[in-house]
Amino acid sequence: MHVCFYAAPFGVTPIELDEVYPLSQHETAVPLEQETVNYVATQAADYIERSRYEIVVFLHDPQNWNNTVKKACRTACKHTEAKFENVNLTGDVGKKILTRLEMILKKNLSEKP
Repeated sequence: MHVCFYAAPFGVTPIELDEVYPLSQHETAVPLEQETVNYVATQAADYIERSRYEIVVFLHDPQNWNNTVKKACRTACKHTEAKFENVNLTGDVGKKILTRLEMILKKNLSEKP
């Protein structure tokens, strides 16, 4: 399992680098400009295609990213034949997200030989 974040202006950030400067000490103005959203979408899709994951579990924040990043990542998964799972971060997200992630992990881990 490899956990990554995506953020403007850096694109995809592996969790191993999350606390490293400047990733840990920056601010981003919201709402994001469409050019920035497109850039991050391209970077995230390129990262997925280079990494060759078997499954991508995507936590989607439609309020800040509309559907641009999600669509790009889904397309990248189709190119690499990786499974794509999506969890929307809307409304009361706490317990719902954890429950959905647990279901996805159980399903995909149980499919492994």
